[in-house]
Amino acid sequence: FDIGLRTGDVEAALLAINAYMEMTFYRGGSLESLLDDCQIYARQAERFSQNHVLQLIQCCWQMVFNIATPDSQRHLLKGNIIDEDVILDSIAKTKDPITKLKLNRFRIYLAFWYCK
Repeated sequence: FDIGLRTGDVEAALLAINAYMEMTFYRGGSLESLLDDCQIYARQAERFSQNHVLQLIQCCWQMVFNIATPDSQRHLLKGNIIDEDVILDSIAKTKDPITKLKLNRFRIYLAFWYCK
C-alpha cells in the first residue's frame, strides 16, 4: 500500500488494501474493524476515481456486512452497499474476469455460511 502511494500508483495501493481486507476476513479478524476499513477505503477509491477497485471493495464490504448484520436476505450480495445484479451487469459489459471471480467467491462464502 505505502509503496503504491509513494510512487503515485493509487490503483496498486488500493488493490493492496483490498487484498489486506480479504486476508483480514480469512484469518478471522474483527468484523467491526473490517467494516470500518471497508468504508474508509471505499471512500478513497471513490476519491481517486478507481471504480474497478471500488467494486471489489464493495463486494467484500457487503459480504462482511451481511455476516455481521442479521437479515433475511443476508446470503445474497444485495443491500445498502451493493447489489450483485448491478455488479453482474457491469461485468457483462466490461468482461472483467477479476471482479467476476471475486464476486462469485463472495457469493459462495455467503451461500456456504448461510447454507443456501
